Amino acid sequence: MKMVIRNMDKNGQPTLESGRQIEGTDCLALVEQMRAQTPFTARQTPDEYMEDLLTRLPDKQPLPACACPHADRRGGTPEERAADFLSALATNGYVEFVADKADDAVDVTLVLEDPGPVHIPGEVLDDLEIIRRDGRTNMLDWPTVARIADAMGMDKTAAWVRTHQRDYSAGIFRGFAADKKGDPSCADK
Repeated sequence: MKMVIRNMDKNGQPTLESGRQIEGTDCLALVEQMRAQTPFTARQTPDEYMEDLLTRLPDKQPLPACACPHADRRGGTPEERAADFLSALATNGYVEFVADKADDAVDVTLVLEDPGPVHIPGEVLDDLEIIRRDGRTNMLDWPTVARIADAMGMDKTAAWVRTHQRDYSAGIFRGFAADKKGDPSCADK
């Protein structure tokens, strides 16, 4: 059995994007691990720890008492009380149970194919290289690249950068290659 204990923000609310995973054979084993996390709570019995924590949470009551013959005065077996406790925490987002991997589960590996360079008109590629070597701007700054292209008389390149911002940005990270089909209007062909 696996569970993630969520970290708390400064207002005592769980932060869903963070936490620590613990593992135990049953609910009581998980509670024992939670209880042992600090020297202050390690001294408490599991029932004292659960009752103390539940009473500190907003709108929570101590574990219910029960007169069942198989249980002590607090209600249910220690395992049942631990399950009730963890259920209350999970309901309010303080813990999250993590599914165990099934024996017949298949590992899936995602393989991302390298999309390669962005294909652009050869003239635009040559002009971008001239602007890059000029060194007046960071090539990530496409508006400035377009202004420099205008200033240098590279009208087609300036227009392409302004109208193909997504392709330009992708090309900065993936690289550029001359368009083999020679279609200056579309970098995707």
